[in-house]
Amino acid sequence: MDERQEWPEVMTVAEAARYLRLDHRTVRKLINEGTIRAARAGWVWRVAKSELDRFLRGGTSDE
Repeated sequence: MDERQEWPEVMTVAEAARYLRLDHRTVRKLINEGTIRAARAGWVWRVAKSELDRFLRGGTSDE
């Protein structure tokens, strides 16, 4: 995804990993331990951009 493009409000794990510049396995681990909140729809996870921004600001999942 081009950095000049706007990021979608809801992302896949792969998109979230690119946004955070982390490996997708790290993002899955953060989701599984509850550090990043995500919604599961069947076999796939969806993460809100606002949740990733909260994570980057150092917020807790209780905010």
